[in-house]
Amino acid sequence: MSDGSQSQQMKRRNPAIHRKIRGISPAGDRRVRLVGTVSKKAGNGAIVLDDGSDGKAEVFFDNLDLIERIEKEYSVGDYILVTGLVVPRDGGSFDISGEIIRKHPKTALPQDLIKRAESLLGGN
Repeated sequence: MSDGSQSQQMKRRNPAIHRKIRGISPAGDRRVRLVGTVSKKAGNGAIVLDDGSDGKAEVFFDNLDLIERIEKEYSVGDYILVTGLVVPRDGGSFDISGEIIRKHPKTALPQDLIKRAESLLGGN
């Protein structure tokens, strides 16, 4: 099989849309990008992410390398970026099936100023 036919058979991922946790629609959003603080480590690579939008999201990882890295390198209070799939649950809630995690440099701006700017810019 040639390289050209292999690339035609490769499936493209849905783009990850930047969302605030409170703005996630389990019925409409497929893949999201979230930035927030680790508020809890639940073990086995699962974390609870808080982005300050009056919502928290449980993020689960099933990649063993990522799970090991999360257990060793990430702590409660770390500011991170997560990309993952929205997994709808009963009652309109959801989980995130994490694909990518990385530490995000904290901004020097106060969080209240960031929230105000996002509201003025129509951030979700």
